[in-house]
Amino acid sequence: GDGSNMTISGLQSGTAYTAWVRSDCGDGSFSTWSNGVAFITGIANDNCSGAIALTVNPDYSCAATTQGTVAGATASGVSSSCGGTADDDVWYSVTATNASHTFNLSYVSGSTGDMYMALWSGDCGTLALVPNTCSDPESMTATGLTPGNTYYLQVYTWTSTAGQTSVFNVCVGTPPPPPAT
Repeated sequence: GDGSNMTISGLQSGTAYTAWVRSDCGDGSFSTWSNGVAFITGIANDNCSGAIALTVNPDYSCAATTQGTVAGATASGVSSSCGGTADDDVWYSVTATNASHTFNLSYVSGSTGDMYMALWSGDCGTLALVPNTCSDPESMTATGLTPGNTYYLQVYTWTSTAGQTSVFNVCVGTPPPPPAT
């Protein structure tokens, strides 16, 4: 680039990059390159308003999953009585198809494997924690859901250490119907 402001397109969200800078001295000469500055691009679902829609599986098979990461995530400002430190939370939306769904985080790797999640109802500006959905284990079952309503899944690392890079898959499962009599 040339100038003090530059827009770079085509970067992948939540990806680490390194940038180097040098000065144009104006007489055809340049300063030496700076030390590389590492940065992580922001991610689309860093706040509730950018929640990524999840596919609801018709059973517990987890045939459909959504990949996620907290790399580059910041605190959304949504707090609750849940545990952990939501300083790197990311958001997903799900439309309930049943009164009960399971939420699973699988293939967790990266800087920490200790993930946390909570399920919220309402609109992004007026969220209410769904009772009994604070989950430190990477699996939880939410009950009492209203089919057709949209819910928001908040995922973050337990730790308050900045710069976490954990990646994971999210699965939404549905219990099988009761056996026919």
